[in-house]
Parts: sequence; C-alpha cells; structure tokens
Amino acid sequence: MKRAGKLCAMLCLLAVLSGCGCQKSGPLVTVVEKVEVVSHHGGEILNRTYTKSGKMTAVLNYLRWLRPAHRADCDPEQIPGDDYTITVTLSDGQQEIYRQKTNGYLQKNDGRWENIDPEKGIMLYEIISQMESDGEVPAVGTDVLDGPCTQYRYDLLRPAFGWPLQKTEVGE
Repeated sequence: MKRAGKLCAMLCLLAVLSGCGCQKSGPLVTVVEKVEVVSHHGGEILNRTYTKSGKMTAVLNYLRWLRPAHRADCDPEQIPGDDYTITVTLSDGQQEIYRQKTNGYLQKNDGRWENIDPEKGIMLYEIISQMESDGEVPAVGTDVLDGPCTQYRYDLLRPAFGWPLQKTEVGE
C-alpha cells in the first residue's frame, strides 16, 4: 500500500514537472556558431570570420580577459583611432555585438562604453592579424602542383588565451 502511494505521488510530481517543461521553447543550451571581426587599424581593414572552435575560442577568451574596469568618462565615438567590431552569433540566432575603440574602450550590444586596459586592448589586433578567416589559406611559402611544397605547422604559444600563433616550417 505504501508503495502504491509513493508511486502515485511520484507520477503526480512527474506530471507537474513535465507540464512545466513543455512550456519552455527553444534550445536549452546555446553555443557559439560564428565569430566575425572587422578591424579598422591604422588605415588597414581586416575582415575575419571564424567558425572553427580554436579560433572562436581565441577571440572569446580575449573578450573574457579584458575585464572592463569602469564606465568611460568620455564618448569614445569622438576619439579618432582604431575601431573593432566583434559579432558573436549563437546557435539560437541571437547575436552579441562588441565594439572596441582605440584599444581603451569596450561596448557590448549598444550598452555603455567601459574602460579597458590599453595594454590588453592592443592584443586584439595581434590575435586577428595572425589568424586567417576559416576557409582561407594563408599565402605563405611555396606551393606548386606536382612540385616542391613547403609545409608549415601553427602552434599556440599561450594556449590559455588561444594566441599568438607561431609558424614553423616542417619540411617539403
């Protein structure tokens, strides 16, 4: 008899919980599908699109590492200098947009501008200048069909941050 009571209570609880679970819509977990970076650095424009985990992680770790300090006391839009836009596309279709201005200011999703350490801010250009967009082959070394071919290996020097890359020739 006690077993029947416990079983009935568990079934009632399961029915209530499953009813609540049915109210939710969309994925329970969202993941990053793509990271795009547009850089206006010293007159040079770089457009990068990353879909591979290692490259996306390098940019995302950079954003986590910045740790904005406090609200900016000026309008960075009025300051000439480098300008970066980082668009993070999630699996549910949502986007997070980060803007970095003059290596000293960061804004997320049209929010307020915050100060960042300029010594950390300069690293974004270093990261993206060393990582080509996914699907692109960097034009380095020689490559001739049915002839000599120089092979390179790319190693992360600081894996915790996913950067910088070191290029090493490994043979022909």
